[in-house]
Amino acid sequence: METGTYERGDKLYSNFNKEAHEEFDDVGKMFAADFFEKQGYNVIENDKKSTGNVNTQVADLQAIRSDCNIYLDAEVKNDRGWGFIKRGIHVPARKEKYLISHKGERLLFVLMNKSLTEMVVIAHPYMQLALNAGSIDHIPEHGCRIIRKWTDRNSEEDFFEVAYDRADHYEMIYGEGFEHVALPLPIRYVRIHKADRRYVSGH
Repeated sequence: METGTYERGDKLYSNFNKEAHEEFDDVGKMFAADFFEKQGYNVIENDKKSTGNVNTQVADLQAIRSDCNIYLDAEVKNDRGWGFIKRGIHVPARKEKYLISHKGERLLFVLMNKSLTEMVVIAHPYMQLALNAGSIDHIPEHGCRIIRKWTDRNSEEDFFEVAYDRADHYEMIYGEGFEHVALPLPIRYVRIHKADRRYVSGH
C-alpha cells in the first residue's frame, strides 16, 4: 500500500490508497445512490469509462431528475475523525479537481461514517469558499478554509474544512436485524441538521 503525500502547487495531497479505495469506494457509491434514489432521482455511475476503467478526474455518480441534474462525490470516513465533525468537516484537498472538472455544474459531496449510521452532504459552493479563503490561521465568518493536519497515514495532508453549519446532516435508520457485514440499505434518512445557506444561493 502506498502511503504519504505529494506536493502540487501550494498544497499537500495524499497518495492514492488502493486498499482503502477497494474497501470503501463501492460502499460509498451504493449508499449515496440509495439516498438520492429515495428522493426520486435516477442515479448512474459517472466515473467509469467505456473501457471499464475509472476516470479519477470526475465525480463518482450522476443523479438525474426532471427538474435537476447533480454530480455526486461519495466518501466513507474513519469513525474516529467523524466524532469531531461539529468542529469542522474535513474533505481531502485532492477533491479540488472536481470543482474544476464540474465547474458550472451542480456538485455535492456526500460523506458517511465507517459505521454507516450518519451522512453529511456539502454543496460545492462551500468547498469553493474554503478554496478562496486558502490556508489561514483564523476561521472566516462563513467557517470554510484550507487546513493542513497530521493524518493516521503518518503524514501531513491538506483538507477543505467546511463548517458543520454549512452541511446537511442525516441519521441513517435501519430495520430490525441490521448487521454491518451484510450492508443492508437504510429504511430512511432522517435529517438532524439543516445547512445554513446564507452565503450561497441556488444549491
